[in-house]
Amino acid sequence: MVIYPNGVHTFVLYRKIQGIPERVKIGRYPDITIEQARNQAQKLASVITLGGNPHKDKIAERREITFKDLYNEYYRHHALKFTKRPQDNKKMMEHQVFPIFGNHKISNITSDKIRHLHSKIGENRTGAYAAQC
Repeated sequence: MVIYPNGVHTFVLYRKIQGIPERVKIGRYPDITIEQARNQAQKLASVITLGGNPHKDKIAERREITFKDLYNEYYRHHALKFTKRPQDNKKMMEHQVFPIFGNHKISNITSDKIRHLHSKIGENRTGAYAAQC
C-alpha cells in the first residue's frame, strides 16, 4: 500500500517485469477491500510470471481507438472524397450510432451489438434507413 501526501491510500503491486522495476496500481482504499486487493495482486503476479506486463497492457488499452475516432478518420480520408453526400452520413451517425458506440473501444464492439443496434434503428425507422447505418 502506498500513502500519498494528500492522504490517498492506494494498493500497489511492486514487481520486476523483464528486469525493470514496475508499480502496478491495483486500486484505492476503501474503494476495494484488502481481501480484493490481495486477490487482484495474486492474479497480476500470475500474469507477470507467465511473461505478461499488466502495466503495458493498461497503457495499450488507454491508447486504443474509439469508434468515434475511427469514424472521423474514415470521414476525413474516404467519405469526403468518395461519397456523394458525406454530411448526411455524418449527421445520421451522430444521431443514431455515436450515442450508443461513440466512446466504446473498437475491440469492445461485437457483431451482436451491431445487429442489436441495427434492428433497433429498423424498428424506429424504415429498413432502408437502418441499412445506411
